[in-house]
Amino acid sequence: MLGINLLAFSCCIAGFAVGWNLIRKRRLPFEADNALVSWKENPPSAFQYDRFAAVGMAVHAASIVLLSALLLGAVNRAAPHPWSLDFRSPGGQWLESVVGIEDPQMRRLSMVAASIAAGMAGFTLGAFVSFPIVRWRVRPIRVHIVSSGIIYGSTYSPWSEIGHWQADQDRHLIWLFSKARPRVLSVILHPPTAEAFAAVEGQIQALVPGGRVPLKATWDRQRRVFAWAFFPGILAMLLVAFWARSYVAEWVWLLLGVEIVALELAGQLLSAV
Repeated sequence: MLGINLLAFSCCIAGFAVGWNLIRKRRLPFEADNALVSWKENPPSAFQYDRFAAVGMAVHAASIVLLSALLLGAVNRAAPHPWSLDFRSPGGQWLESVVGIEDPQMRRLSMVAASIAAGMAGFTLGAFVSFPIVRWRVRPIRVHIVSSGIIYGSTYSPWSEIGHWQADQDRHLIWLFSKARPRVLSVILHPPTAEAFAAVEGQIQALVPGGRVPLKATWDRQRRVFAWAFFPGILAMLLVAFWARSYVAEWVWLLLGVEIVALELAGQLLSAV
């Protein structure tokens, strides 16, 4: 079990590094000599511009972290303690109790399954833990508005992909929405001063083809329908996971792994509502 836990720890570090580099690369500064307006900003909290998405992302991330921890705990139940050199195959023990034969092949298969489950849980745990840390550490972000689009850190978004925009002068927030999916937020801008906000707003008003639309509530019918499925679905998964953790079996590892993957896929839908 010690070897499996060392594998999980290594995968956790790898996941943290991948998550850190993924977000850091997008926030690295890019110098644009032809910029119409340039500024540095600290990205606002999602709770400032989209509370529904903020709550959804927080619940989603916390649930995946919890499921990953439960999966690691379930795998560790196949040994007396985490640093033990012993590994007891749940399937092998069941087979031995039924037919009275200890099968070495079953033990090897169980160890492979435990290694895959622990590695997956460790990598996922490290990646999701890294996201809030790197978002807090890697700032401010350099932003440029050019005639053809907007450069946010090292990410470029052409105006042809922006459908419409909204602005809130009091909070210095500007929303830019996707043209292909009008509900999807492409870029959120947060100029630090009133002067910078006015300059950015003026440039966007002249360059964004879709035009400005009034601020409106984000809690619309589509989001209500999604919430009725998303949040109870997560709760059901967690209840099943806590029920299954009382069993020591390979199927528990598979169940928790499938739940983690399903939640990761569900998280992609969250950005589309």
